[in-house]
Parts: sequence; C-alpha cells; structure tokens
Amino acid sequence: MAPRSLSEALAGFSTEQLSALLALREDLARPLPADLAELAARAVTVASTSRAVDRLDAWQRHVVLGLAAAPDGVGVDDLAGLLGDVPRDALPETLQRLRLAALVWGEDAELHVVRTVREVLGPFPAGLAPVSPRPLSPADVRAALEQVGLAEEVILDRLLWEQPTGALRQADRSVTLETARNPVERLLALGLLRPADTDTVLLPREVSWELRGHRLTRTTPTAEPPTLTSGTRPAGVVTPAAVGAAWALVHDVEQLVDDLSTRPCAVLRDGGVPAREVAARGRRVALQPAQAAMLLEWAGAAGLVATDGPRLLPTPGYDRWTAADGAQRWLQLVRAWAATPRWPMAGAREGAHALATDLPVRGAAEIRAGVLEVLARQPVGQRVEPDELTAAVGWHHPVWAERLPLAELVGELLTEAEQAGLTALGAVSPLARTALGAELDEAVAALFPEPIGHLVVQADLTAVAPGPLRAEVAHDLRLLAEQESRGGGGVYRFTERSLRRAFDAGWSSTEVEAWLAEHSSTGVPQPLRYLLGDVARRHGSIRVTPTLAVVRCDDPAQAASLLQRPEARALGLQQLAPGVLAASVEPDEVVRALQGVGLAPVATDASGATLTAPPPPRAREVERGGGEAEPVDARLAADLLLDRERDRRARAEAVDSAVDVLRRAAATGTEVVVDWVTAAGESTTSRATPLTVTSGAVRLRASGQVVSVPLARVVAARPDGPARR
Repeated sequence: MAPRSLSEALAGFSTEQLSALLALREDLARPLPADLAELAARAVTVASTSRAVDRLDAWQRHVVLGLAAAPDGVGVDDLAGLLGDVPRDALPETLQRLRLAALVWGEDAELHVVRTVREVLGPFPAGLAPVSPRPLSPADVRAALEQVGLAEEVILDRLLWEQPTGALRQADRSVTLETARNPVERLLALGLLRPADTDTVLLPREVSWELRGHRLTRTTPTAEPPTLTSGTRPAGVVTPAAVGAAWALVHDVEQLVDDLSTRPCAVLRDGGVPAREVAARGRRVALQPAQAAMLLEWAGAAGLVATDGPRLLPTPGYDRWTAADGAQRWLQLVRAWAATPRWPMAGAREGAHALATDLPVRGAAEIRAGVLEVLARQPVGQRVEPDELTAAVGWHHPVWAERLPLAELVGELLTEAEQAGLTALGAVSPLARTALGAELDEAVAALFPEPIGHLVVQADLTAVAPGPLRAEVAHDLRLLAEQESRGGGGVYRFTERSLRRAFDAGWSSTEVEAWLAEHSSTGVPQPLRYLLGDVARRHGSIRVTPTLAVVRCDDPAQAASLLQRPEARALGLQQLAPGVLAASVEPDEVVRALQGVGLAPVATDASGATLTAPPPPRAREVERGGGEAEPVDARLAADLLLDRERDRRARAEAVDSAVDVLRRAAATGTEVVVDWVTAAGESTTSRATPLTVTSGAVRLRASGQVVSVPLARVVAARPDGPARR
C-alpha cells in the first residue's frame, strides 16, 4: 500500500534505509528522537530541510526543483518532461536518494515533495509561476509572441529565469492592443503577462516554458560530476615530490614556532599577530609574509602555539610534536587544518592579522572537506587546474557556487594543498586521501626522511646539514649559528653574534666545543676554534648586577668611557667606584644596550654568578573544541530508534488492550486487577471496579475510594488475579 504521508513512509523504512537517512541528515539524530513520529516532525522543519537541500549536488537539486515546480503528486513521466533533456535512467536512483533523505515520498506514479522544500525554494521554484488556472495553448503563446517588439522582449527576458513577477500599479486594469500605451500594457493585452494582484504582474508558466525552449533552468546539469581533463603526471614523480613538500611544511612550521621560544611575539587586542611581526619572522626563516601567516594559522590549529596574556608562545604540545616522527608530525598538522573552523589564508590577506579572533569562517571545515573529497576521488598524478576543480566542486555543492566566491576559495585551498603535499607539481598526490582520515600508506610513510644528528662543519665557519636534523639538534644548532637556507637539510653560519647568543643562554666554551665534536662528522675546524675562543674571552668582561642594575668593568678606563656615551643618560648610569657603575633600569635592558654598542656583557646575580637563560617560555595549552560535531553512528542510531519505536507500539497496544478490559468491566460492574503508575512515579497494582472510561482517563473504585487514573498511566488490566502491593 502506498504511503499517504511522510510519517507513513518513514514507518515503512527498514533498518538500512533509516540508517541511510540519519547518515544523510545527521542533525536529525542530535539528540536521538523518541520515535518515528518525532523523526518525521524534525525532518520537515525549515532549518533541517534547508540544510538537507543545501547539501544536494547539482543534478539532485535539479530534480528537486522540478518536483517543487510541478503540481503535487506528479508522476515520474511528467517529471522527466519538466526536467528537459535528461537521462531517464538516472532518475530512479536519484529519486530513491531523495526518498532516503526524507525530502520526497511516494511511489513513482505519485511523487510528493515535502512541504518545507517548497518553502525553502521559494514561491517560484526555478523561476516558474504556478500552473495557470486558464492556460494559453502552445499555439496561442507562439502567436502572441510573434506580435512582440524589442521593448516587450526586454521585459520578458527580465522575468524569464529568476523572478516571474514585477510591480505595476493597477495591474488588473482592463487593456486591449488598441488602448495599450506602453510595452507592459501590450504584454497584458496579448496575455503574455497577467495580473497576480492589483499591484503585481506575472509571467504565466506556459509563456515562460515556451520562451525557455522547454527547459527548467538556463543550463541542465549532467547526472554525473564533471571530470578533470588536464592530463596526468607519473605517480612515481608526483609521490616523492609530495613527500618532499610535506616534510618542508613540517620543517617550516618547526622553524617558525621555535623562533617564538627565543623571541616571544606580542599580539594585538584581537589576538592576532601584527603584519610587520609576521613579515619579520618570515624573513628570519626565509618565508614570504603570506606563507608565514598561513603557517602560524596551521600551528595554531594544531595546538602548537597559543596566547599567554599579551604574548604568543609555543605550547607544551609543541614539545611533544617535535618528539614524534616526521610522518606523524605532518599528519597532526594536516588533520588539524582539515578540521579547523578557521580559514588560514584569510590571515595572509591585506589588512588581516594571523590568528586574529575574527578569522573563523562559517562552514570552513565543510568547504575544505568538499574540495578535498573531489581531489581524493582523482587518481594519483591527475593534474589539477583551478577552473576545472572549481567546476567540479560547484557541481557537488551548487549552493556554494551561488553564495560564495568559490573560485577564490578553491584557489586558496589549492595553494595550501600544494604547500602541504596534498598536490605536487600541480597534480593530485596520494597524501590527499590522508587529509580526510584515510590511513597513511606504509610505502608513502617510508619516503619521509629519517632525521639525523650529524652535520658537516667547514673551515669557512659554515655547517651543512646533509639531511633533516633531529628536533633537539636543530634547536641547538639554530642557537649556535644563523640558518642561511631552508629545507630538510640546510646551511648554517657561525658568527660572533650567534656564539654570543649561546653564551647568553648559559652555554660555556667547553660545552659548545663538546657539542660540535659530538655532532660534527668533520671535527671542529681551526677557524671556528679561534672564533669560539675569541668570543669566549671577551664574553663576560663586563658583568651586570641588579640595583636595579650594577655594571662592573674589569678595566676602570672602560667604565669611564661608558659614562661618556650618549646611552649613559638613558640607562641612568652613575659611577659607584672605579670600574663600578649603577643603572636605573632593569639588568636585561642594560645588557641589550651594551650589546647594541658592540660590547659583550654578561648578566650576573647579586653574588656575581653568571645567570643562565631560563627554560623556553611556554603558553598554557588551550582545549581546542572542534567546530564540527562528532560524526553520528548512523547504524547504531537507527537500531536504537527502531527499538524505541517498537517499545512505543508495544505500550500503545498494551494500553489499548487494557482499555477494552476496563470498558467491559465498567459495563458489567465487575472487579478487575489494574497495574498503573501513580503521580509520584511508583508502580502499583490494585483490585478495583471501573466506573467510567473516557478518552483520557478511567474512574476506579478501589478500597472504598474513587480515584481517577489517566489512561497514559495504565500499564495493564486483567479480569482477576491477586493484587500486588
């Protein structure tokens, strides 16, 4: 028997069909409905229906537009005629999918679109007016169209595709061709426009259909998604290039975040990093400002950085991340990026601030997943052109093409995908599927380079890393030397400034030399030993002690010369004794000022002991609640919902049976045993005589008292049996 409503259609769903519905419309399972009736009520709410319609692909949306534009109860043959030149064999599968999504119900001979679908699509689906009460014949329409001029054609074109109505005062006026004074009145006289009310004219459905050439929309979408046709590259070339890009991403993020350990970054009121600061940090690690802004967003999404008061700092999560292997570090970055509600490339736009609180974009994770799904469907090596990818994404998500700057968003995502190795050399890589949750192929994971702990130190004061360095080795090397090139390996240069930085951090000359001997495969060249000894000899010849600060010089003449410098006034320097000066600012400020004039001071405590650098500062880790809800286990939800429905039906049948027993007992005046639930929620069983049974309650005489019990609280009733207390 054909269902007569959506509720009846859902009641006939099998477990598999119900599971498919909850998978297609997860919002219906949050929280799980009490029964199928509540499920049907939720399915026809405007919010849920709008969400479901927005997720249809172009072909499915075209079919829904046809159903909404057709009279209710249209047959599949009439629907096919309305859809235009479409493949008939694609309709059954599409209609079944729409039934499973609870947007359509009924058999092929009599299809019904859910009422709220029409509300979501508006009063004129596909820009067609409702069926006219007295439609013109096709021959009459063609004859009338032969009499229109250029001015009338402009008006008809304006009403043809979007909105078939226009404002006109006294639209219901009586007009003939002889009395018509303007193009609109001529169209009214020809019957090509009709008054919808006193102030609105309407383009009749049959006229629009003729003008459109019997097409529902300007362009009829294909039943299959568009394919990418830009050619391919060999997978053996693309895969290594993708892994190289993936490792470069890990390396660049590590450099950028590690820089925050030694140079914490001040943030703006909106939580963002100033553009000038982004550019400066990018220069230090050889990144363009846009790249640096994007990678800061990636680091933030992965929980590697966070704000600590007015500063941006690495988190303890960064330390754990650097201890993992390269493939796992890449996975953490990419999957955090895929799930983030933020749009990283927005932080790279002019006037924007990376990590600002105003960068989250509604639906960002869904848009990103939609683009990645199209990429993941392609074979490895398929070349990707932005225009073709935009067209493919627009077919899968036509609402995005209508409402969003889709071409711009796809272009920005392709930039990020290339940076992360999801595409390489302009072609899809095997890593694209991994971003959506697929396991990383072992053969691909094996291509990630194994970090090493040695380097080649050369006589020109440079060190060459022949491969990616272990995180702790790279951190120490960036402290001891200036990095001159990016990449998994890299070139580092030892300078007076870099070695002094290591001494300032608490390293001694012996420790530096021991570290170099341990990690250099070529020993420590003599020029580097000379430089190290020279810096160590001069380092600490001036010691600063808090007074706020006291400056002690081994050479009294040097102290006297300091007092003659312009900086002395800003520091508030005063001579306390030969070679001893007092400062009115904090010790660290004195140290920086003396370094700025080319000296090599060291900071000491009050006892004269050299102060070492404190541990790198870390921000408190923030609980990063995802913008997206946890996925629904559709099969489990369907099983639970059907169990609830069976329980509800069993209770209803039990109540119906109990009502029959109570009515017979009331008619004969006999006693029965009634199981019911009190107002306090306690179950009880009593021997009682039913007096009256109404549609909502039963009046019972029990133990000499008359009580009224709602039928909803009656569990069971039987003619006789012992009473239970």
